[in-house]
Amino acid sequence: MTTNITALTAQLEQFGYKLPKTVKPYLDSVEAVRYAYDGLPVVPTEPVTEETAEAVMHAFAAETALALGTDGFTPLAVAKRRMVESYQALALNELRADSTKIFETLSTVVDSAAERLVAAVGTLPETLTPDALVQAGPVAVEALATATEAGQALGAIDLFVFQHGNALGFGVSPDKILRLFTPSGIGDYRKLEIAQNTSHNETETRIGYTFVVAAREGIPISLNDSKTSAVLADEIDADRLRVASANPFNGRGWKIN
Repeated sequence: MTTNITALTAQLEQFGYKLPKTVKPYLDSVEAVRYAYDGLPVVPTEPVTEETAEAVMHAFAAETALALGTDGFTPLAVAKRRMVESYQALALNELRADSTKIFETLSTVVDSAAERLVAAVGTLPETLTPDALVQAGPVAVEALATATEAGQALGAIDLFVFQHGNALGFGVSPDKILRLFTPSGIGDYRKLEIAQNTSHNETETRIGYTFVVAAREGIPISLNDSKTSAVLADEIDADRLRVASANPFNGRGWKIN
């Protein structure tokens, strides 16, 4: 799938990343080509003579031929598509060259949102139902608003990295849990896995129930690139085997502390 460079860069700017100056000319080129007219030419209306008619007709025929085709495969449409793809690729190359800074920018957003989330969740009642929140008072209502905002910010980063991490050069973990969490072992991992696959109420869903569990269990929330995620996966697998060998009757090798 071709990356929509306009949408990607707009999201990056929303996250606080400042685009390199070298990217803008390619972005402008993408938009210019997208809006360039590729339909049938206007039929000539200027009077012609016996001497000029043939030349005008040939020129009009050549322009018409470029705009004729089926299923969007006219020469002009193909040229437009290829030029857009080329300029998008050039812009993406410039972004990939700055992938470290992009990752640092996204990590800053994650760290800030995680800090707000953990503080807010610590103020919330154990059960996040309307009745429990009302009973907990105004402080809990304010904390809920903060937790919801922070959780949604984390979810936005997670989705962005899932969609564009590979294109931007820092990779995407195939394991959703290891993209934004740093479990210390199989116990932490299992808690997050259960949270991810557990039904929860509307309030928990808006925050992100896995984020709530991580905050309550003290499991670090941080952005991990594909290399870090791979190291974590190896460590968790090793811990899984250790627990399994220590508990031979636990068929799945999981121990929840």
